[in-house]
Amino acid sequence: MWIAWALLVVAVVAAMLAVSGLALHDPWSIARSRGIAELGRLPRSDIARAPGETLVRIVGRVRTFGEPLAAPPDDARCIGYQVIVEDLQRHAGGLVAEATWVAVEAEFDVGDFWIEDDTGVALVRCTDARGGADLRLRRDRFGVVAELGDRRHVRVTIGDGDRVAVCGYATWDHDDGTPPVIDLPEVIGRRLVLRSQPRQPIVIDEPALMASQA
Repeated sequence: MWIAWALLVVAVVAAMLAVSGLALHDPWSIARSRGIAELGRLPRSDIARAPGETLVRIVGRVRTFGEPLAAPPDDARCIGYQVIVEDLQRHAGGLVAEATWVAVEAEFDVGDFWIEDDTGVALVRCTDARGGADLRLRRDRFGVVAELGDRRHVRVTIGDGDRVAVCGYATWDHDDGTPPVIDLPEVIGRRLVLRSQPRQPIVIDEPALMASQA
């Protein structure tokens, strides 16, 4: 009898390991993780001198492109945001009951925007459906924007003038004259555009964090 139970346990453990293996080796997850990990291996590029048809990392100031987004819960105008909904969960233990804020929902969105450095301006296409975008912002940048009872919203936004680092697939596209224009002979008539690629998102990060990873 115990042999049968032992075989059953072995079978269950093997099945669990197999499922875990599938999750760990899922091509989508691996590709996305590798894509984000590229941040730590990319040198910073100046916009006017960035190579095309490859991944680049640009550090600069965000400039508004098109209509701003409305960040919940109060529709604050911004270029990008990340909102986390947290519930206060109480734990009975010892002489004093403890309470902890626990994340129960999360939402983020990023629109297209310009990024500007000392050499020029590039267009960042976050709304491209191929790979999407990832926000990787420090937790200490989040602030409480709404609290009611045992639920609160904490949020971080990206606005005009904020300094960020962006990693994306760069191409030099035809410049249709939409301002701002880079007034340098070597790039006249062309516009640097950063896009996502399949399973390779645009990544928006803290400049200091990205520099420390290089």
